[in-house]
Order: sequence, then C-alpha cells, then structure tokens
Amino acid sequence: MDWANEHYVRAYTRDTNDILEIGWQGRAIWWPIIRRADMSGVVSATRNTLHELIRMPADVTATGLEAILKQKMMTEHDSYFFIPNHLRANTTPRSDKARQRESRERRCVLAALDGVDVTSRHAVSRAVTPSHKVSLLTPDTRHLTQDSPSLAQVTNGHEASQQVTASHGVSSPKATALDFDAVYSLYPRKQGKAGGLKKLRATVRTKAEYAALLGAIEKMAKLWDGSTAAQLKFCPQFSTFVNQQRWLDDELPTPDRGVVKHAAAPTQNTSRGQWLGIGPEPE
Repeated sequence: MDWANEHYVRAYTRDTNDILEIGWQGRAIWWPIIRRADMSGVVSATRNTLHELIRMPADVTATGLEAILKQKMMTEHDSYFFIPNHLRANTTPRSDKARQRESRERRCVLAALDGVDVTSRHAVSRAVTPSHKVSLLTPDTRHLTQDSPSLAQVTNGHEASQQVTASHGVSSPKATALDFDAVYSLYPRKQGKAGGLKKLRATVRTKAEYAALLGAIEKMAKLWDGSTAAQLKFCPQFSTFVNQQRWLDDELPTPDRGVVKHAAAPTQNTSRGQWLGIGPEPE
C-alpha cells in the first residue's frame, strides 16, 4: 500500500456515551460508515444500499442505523447520510500537549527501529572512567572494555575523541551525513531556515528519524506545489514546522487548511457543490 497517497480518516479511541448507547450493532457499522464518508461527512447511500456499501449484513445494518440516527450521530437525507462532526473531527489540529506526547512516543519507536539505545537523550553516552577513558556505549561498541586500545584517551586539555578505529567498523554519530540543507531546499516556504536547521541538528540523530523527516518534507513539497502567495501564508515557517515537530503529526498542513470553514448540514434543497463552496450561488 502507498501510505503517503492513501485516503484516511481519524479513529478516536475514547468510548463516549453515544458509542456506548448505540449497542454492538451500531458500533459494528459505525467505523465502516465513517470510512466511506467523504471529507465533508457525506455518505452516498440510502437505507436500502447502505449495507452493500459497508459490506455488512442487512439486519445488523438496519438495527445499528436506527440507533445511530436516534443518537443524532448521523442524519438521513433523500439520497445520502450526513455525519455532522466528521469534518471537524478530521481537521481539528492536535493540541501542543498531545502533539508533544505523540512525538515522544514516535521518537522512541523510530529509535528502536534504528537500533539505538533510547535510555539516553544522545546517541553516544560518554562515561568518563576514573582512569580518564571514554566509553562509547553504542549498541555496536558495548563489547569494548576500558582498556581497549581503540578507545581514545582524554588528553591533558580535557578533549575527548569520540571515534572508534576502523578496525572495529564503528564511527562517530557525526560521521553519518544527514543533509538538512537538502531538507530545507524542498520545504515550500523559505522562511525560518537558521532556526529550523539548528533545531534539526540538535534533535534528529538517527537514519530512521531523518527518513521520517525527509518523507514528510517531500510530501509537503507535493501538497504545496503550485501554491499562490496567499496560500503560502497558511504554510508554517520552516522553523515553526521543525520546532513543533509537525513532521511527526498524523496529517500535514495543506494549502486549503487555513480557509476551511465549518458549515451546517446541507438541506435537501441545497446541492452538495453549493454547500462546499464549489458550485454556483443559489438563486
């Protein structure tokens, strides 16, 4: 599956009173229903065709649908159903607290996939022994002892070398080139370069983290390609994007995100195109 280009919707995990009230039939069909809704919350189906659209038994669908409509989680119209909270649920930005919590969790996962010990903030833990030797406690060098000739001695000027000789096949973390200038060159809004690059060099330390960052920036470049100057005002500056670690978010900013307006449910006399602002004005 091409994850970068697949349509997706958010699935909230908290069991609200509505979710509990609709019973098992309602819960069984609710997730398939919101998967079939478009971005505005419209499900193109009727009572007779809904079970075919979501591929569920007709009797389970009928019972669950009545419970969902009773709780006003969805409204019924002539040729479609409408989920009032669908647009807001899928476009509301995450709070800073939630984003930071998820960022920490993702950093741990990325570090684990890259084979890095995440018990320390840094990729290299420098423990100076009583004999003034530096131990490089990376996963590939734990077999080295304090007396290993490959470990650098701390000089009288208190300078430490963080390199292990080529005989052990291990190099300093800085030996792996992470091209952050290339990342910035792809970013659509050319503002906040210095602050953004400084933050990246301090926080992105593994190949897995860099790959995740580069993938998000490449997607941003595609999303904002051809944007007007007015649209670019809604694109975060590079330093803001990096400092808030937006590249770890479930979804990225889009050119139309800043102008999306929440509207009431469409009436039976209003076309979907007019309601979404893409059709002619009603007479």
